[in-house]
Amino acid sequence: MDGVYDAWCVDVDQSLGSRTFDVRLVSTYGDEAQSLVEFPENLDEVNWVINQSFVGQRFSSVFPASDCDDGIITSGTQQRAIWGLIE
Repeated sequence: MDGVYDAWCVDVDQSLGSRTFDVRLVSTYGDEAQSLVEFPENLDEVNWVINQSFVGQRFSSVFPASDCDDGIITSGTQQRAIWGLIE
């Protein structure tokens, strides 16, 4: 797992800025992850969101039944979805 990886923020209350960090890898499927977020019961949905290729697509093509704005999905959109699920 040595290397540089993009990451998602799981706690909106903690500001990290745009620095580089050494981290400890924690699986969302393990018991330890349950204590790291406010709504651990939604970690399976977070995994689903992260593993989709939504960024760059039109919202209506991904979610056709939605009444939301038909903008382009960005990494910020995906980040807000993660926060909405676990924060």
